[in-house]
Amino acid sequence: MKRKYLLLPLAALILALPGCRTITQPAPSAPSNLAGIAVSSSEINLTWKDNSPDETGFYIYRKTTDNYSKVGVMEANATSYNNTGLNPETTYTYKVTAYNDGGESSPSNEVTVTTLSEPEDGLVAYIEGRIPPGDWFHWGTLGTSNSTLYLELRGTGSKERSEAEIVRFEWIFGDGDTAEGEYTNHTYHTGDWYIALAVYDQQGNSVSETLKIEVRGTEPQIQPIIDSVTDGLGHINTNSWAKGTGGDWPGGLTSSPTIYIGDVLTCTINVSNSSGLSYKFDYAPPGTGFKTIQDWSNLNVCTWIVPTDAFGQYAIIMLQVHNNDGLNYLGFCDDYTYMTYVVLSQ
Repeated sequence: MKRKYLLLPLAALILALPGCRTITQPAPSAPSNLAGIAVSSSEINLTWKDNSPDETGFYIYRKTTDNYSKVGVMEANATSYNNTGLNPETTYTYKVTAYNDGGESSPSNEVTVTTLSEPEDGLVAYIEGRIPPGDWFHWGTLGTSNSTLYLELRGTGSKERSEAEIVRFEWIFGDGDTAEGEYTNHTYHTGDWYIALAVYDQQGNSVSETLKIEVRGTEPQIQPIIDSVTDGLGHINTNSWAKGTGGDWPGGLTSSPTIYIGDVLTCTINVSNSSGLSYKFDYAPPGTGFKTIQDWSNLNVCTWIVPTDAFGQYAIIMLQVHNNDGLNYLGFCDDYTYMTYVVLSQ
């Protein structure tokens, strides 16, 4: 008599054994709050909220007609993506998903954005902001350790073409809100945001500027406290430097010493709580903005040979110090100090 044997597949046998289970990682949660800003005729910036603690990364999808295609992949914890190389005055729709070994999440909300027209010569958008009651400033990336950031904003520095004046100012805050007008204000909450100003002239031409805002929502570090500053020539004592915090520019310096083109100034800034700080040295020739002498570093000493463009009344040297956390906390954790000089030729 022949015996019959039943052969089970190995995988099925393993699953049949007591206590054996296949554990599958769940797909991550979907991102949300997707927002987009057209920053030029060829670039759109996207931001979103990361809702998953265990994603491997994010997929960015784009369409101009009916079907989406994948145009970008970002690393875990990313909350923004810059899509470049686009066509002018073209409408694009985006969605974002998170993924890991367990699969791909459901998509975020969709956002539809139209790129700007090609910029016209002479038409310029220019954003300035201030943290009341501080002075107006123009920034690249503005960061704060607070959980909210209130900004007053203006576009009055924008320039029009000679043959057509600016007739509309459109603000896009990156979090779904917009506004119009030369002046506006907005409150940002924790996250990375792009603020854009688009200006339009009488002939329908437009151009924009975009700046980044990082609202960290972490506890601020210890405020740097400047103890003394010297310039190596004996002109300066601590009281002759004006100090400011919170973005306010103080006035009324007690002296404006005379220096000469070609003089060597060795500026030293002494800070009592110096652990983990960076320093920056700038100067401002008369009638211009600040120029960097020595960029952010851990060096609290800078040697500067007075250049010819500093000639004139009230050339300014400014020193800044901030915590080493990767952000220049304008108006929050900096301690600014600056000194005016009368610069003469030899």
